[in-house]
Amino acid sequence: MGASSTAAIQRGGGQAEHLLGLTPDGLGAHIVVDCTGIPEVWADALNLARPGGLVNLFGGCAPGTQVPLDTHRVHYSEITIKGVYHHRPHTFSQALSLLSDPSFPADVLLTDKSKLDGVEQALQAMINKQALKVVISS
Repeated sequence: MGASSTAAIQRGGGQAEHLLGLTPDGLGAHIVVDCTGIPEVWADALNLARPGGLVNLFGGCAPGTQVPLDTHRVHYSEITIKGVYHHRPHTFSQALSLLSDPSFPADVLLTDKSKLDGVEQALQAMINKQALKVVISS
């Protein structure tokens, strides 16, 4: 879906050192995206960016969550950290356009379907990581 490379990780974080070894010369990635909202994975993401890299924290953590941050590394390696929330009108409109484009591989993201009366179970499946995104229909 546009990435030059990806790496599968285990749940729970603590894999930054292993993943650094997968990058050219062990320098880290130019762009690191977290979609989990798991604090330990956020910490890994922050440690995986190479100097001048970007960390996109897309997956939101629970309110009040703290993540350790090496301020020296962020400052002197000029790491950009960007929080992204996906419910702004323009972003939502772009997402709908992508999903409605037949050439976009939406089936990679939309893993299950449910009727309206199954919304609670669909949300629980996403929370429990049993489904990525569920399409709800009437």
